[in-house]
Amino acid sequence: MQKLVDLIKADIATTVIAFFGLVVALLGLSISFWQARKQQRKEHLEEIRLREIEIKEAVKQREHMAQQMKLQAQQVKFQGEQIAQILDWVSKITFQNRKD
Repeated sequence: MQKLVDLIKADIATTVIAFFGLVVALLGLSISFWQARKQQRKEHLEEIRLREIEIKEAVKQREHMAQQMKLQAQQVKFQGEQIAQILDWVSKITFQNRKD
């Protein structure tokens, strides 16, 4: 009878140990999953940060291009005014010569 009680106690002890082993394994799995999710979020935030940097750089480049185009437009306007002035002078001189 004592052997049966000892076997039952040993069986209960084995079951309790197996249960705690299972709890520890599940805890480890949960921690591993949590760390993987944390790493994914970290990588995603890094991708977002890099994309923001790329967008800011693209905006700077476009602003620079817009400034360059504005300067070119001013130069073209100035050159057009100079050409108009030269044509005006030429037409005045030509008209003056025809009068004479």
